[in-house]
Amino acid sequence: MAEEMDYYKQLLQRYLDNDCTPQEVEEVLHFLQQDAAGKVLLEQMQAEFEAAMELAVPAISASVSMNLHRRLTEKIGPGPARPFYRRLLFRIAAAALLVLLVGAGTYYLFLKTQPKKETAGNNHPATPVQFTPPGRNKAYITTSNGQQIILDSAVNGTLAQQGNANIMQLADDQVIYRADSPLATSHSPLAYNTLTVPRGGRMVTLTLADGTRVWVNAASSIRYPTVFTSHERMVELTGEAYFEVTHDRDRPFAVRTSQVAVQVLGTRFNVSAYEEDGQQQVVLVDGSVKVTANGSHPAAYSAQLLPNQMAGYTNGGQLIVTAVNTEEYTSWTKGYLLLKRTPWEQLMRRLSRHYDVNINTHIPAFKEETFSGRLDLQANLEDMMNLICTGTPFIYQPTERKLIRR
Repeated sequence: MAEEMDYYKQLLQRYLDNDCTPQEVEEVLHFLQQDAAGKVLLEQMQAEFEAAMELAVPAISASVSMNLHRRLTEKIGPGPARPFYRRLLFRIAAAALLVLLVGAGTYYLFLKTQPKKETAGNNHPATPVQFTPPGRNKAYITTSNGQQIILDSAVNGTLAQQGNANIMQLADDQVIYRADSPLATSHSPLAYNTLTVPRGGRMVTLTLADGTRVWVNAASSIRYPTVFTSHERMVELTGEAYFEVTHDRDRPFAVRTSQVAVQVLGTRFNVSAYEEDGQQQVVLVDGSVKVTANGSHPAAYSAQLLPNQMAGYTNGGQLIVTAVNTEEYTSWTKGYLLLKRTPWEQLMRRLSRHYDVNINTHIPAFKEETFSGRLDLQANLEDMMNLICTGTPFIYQPTERKLIRR
């Protein structure tokens, strides 16, 4: 027994020093899960990680980290004093791949990309791995006359002209509509364009003629006029977009999806309307919006949101308003996913859209699992899935795009 404890003490120290292999990480966690005391410890550690995540992700405070280190060493026995928080913060700063903790049904994940380094002196290079990076598929604009304009990051300048509006493309996937007049004249009909970001496409930032900015996510499209009328501003959305609406009291702004309508004067909010998700959501970051289910009785299916609230609607149900952490719903606009107890199937749907792949989600072993942490959307799919699978009985098979048992 003493020899076994010495072994686990050494293994834990290697874990704290970043020297563990993924298999050894699993061994440490399995040891902690062997008895009731270990399981309680993992559940308490999970609660402390979540409390730290509420303050900042991924910068977990030193006091929390030191406390976790103390309790881990108490569980297995004393060992050399090495601050746990130094290991954690070093790994994050070095942009490494790490599973922080697996326990009590929640997987804690942090992923940031880093350049691939070549190993010197290797006369027998391994077979190159075919990585799946994000942003492989090009976004495009469909004009009112049916013309398709492919957006290319190499292009910088005027793409086309629609009426009195010029369609400009700038660097970093930005599209801007600049008009001689932001209002449509009485004798000129509105010309509608549709911006489509396909599955596996890069997020596009769209600036409408009134100055409103829209971040359009993968597997999404937005239909909008090249200039607005004198009395309303209305766009139609499929998929997900984040809006920063230019204030104009005389011309309310509206977003319509297949199930809900959002009315606003000037504010910041996120709308998610993917059909496969089974629910459409409106999350308010700043200002005030009114959300109404299409074709429904306004008394039962209408809600006025305050900042940090979300209205969720399932077809045939009612609008449900809840308090949320808005960063969990808007972090994609900044190039990462902030997860907090995100169910397995929901996470896989988001990654499937981002990388344009189909990943098997119907895995009974993962049905009740949730994931918390931060994932870099610039990472390739293989690194992402390898991280998710660490600490589980599964591995990701890139050739077949599915999980299999080890």
